[in-house]
Amino acid sequence: MAASRFGLPRRKRYVLVLSALTLLILLAVVFSGAVPIRMYRFGSGVTVGDCVWAVPRIDPDGGIVTRTILLCPRGECLIEHYDDPATQIVDFRQLQNGDFAELVYEPGNPWCTGQNEGRCLSTFNCCSFAVGELVGLTPRDWLGTTPTSDGYPTPMAVILDSYFSLIAEIPVEEVLRDGVYESDERFLDKDVVCFEILCSGKDTLRRHVIHAGQVRKDHGINRLLSKFGQGPILLSDLRFPNRMFQGASLIRIYRFHS
Repeated sequence: MAASRFGLPRRKRYVLVLSALTLLILLAVVFSGAVPIRMYRFGSGVTVGDCVWAVPRIDPDGGIVTRTILLCPRGECLIEHYDDPATQIVDFRQLQNGDFAELVYEPGNPWCTGQNEGRCLSTFNCCSFAVGELVGLTPRDWLGTTPTSDGYPTPMAVILDSYFSLIAEIPVEEVLRDGVYESDERFLDKDVVCFEILCSGKDTLRRHVIHAGQVRKDHGINRLLSKFGQGPILLSDLRFPNRMFQGASLIRIYRFHS
């Protein structure tokens, strides 16, 4: 076998050059954001999903800088990550007589940052808040509306079908007329409440969520703790979000299963 002037056989030299080029290409791809540098895992010591790949960076007015695809048991889930928390003024002018809604502030709770000062984080939405504490999302994670799995209209639908069990399904008209939600003893704190509309398809478990929150017991009454868009986290009855997010045909209550 012929040797090069560097004292290495020609074949070994080709292997070394090829390996070096491969390493350079891999480093360039990693630092360009085309693949994740680290694995993204849910917290609380329980791995619910692993990062498969990172979607290319985007930089819209809202401040989203990275997006991550999570592989869940029922499909892929797109998580949008904010770089710096953005805030906006809390506005209660839309409250009407007959609605129960009050601002919630819990010292030390990162989801409530700024609410004691009349401001609120706008880096997560109602879906992130409803399931985030249970599956390990953070206040900088946004569950948007971009579908990434066949049969699922939103990432929220993938998470619900992967890690939650359906407890109850109640038509909106029945809940608002009879108040059955407030007195139902089946519901527990942190059960997830979703305002949903029917989507195309035969599987009734896959619906479009237009608002979500958690059950909170208030002197024995079931209330809804939820994030209103990019606005505040409120403890409310169901009439207020039903008027704010019109179009829901039913309310479904889910429970996290570890």
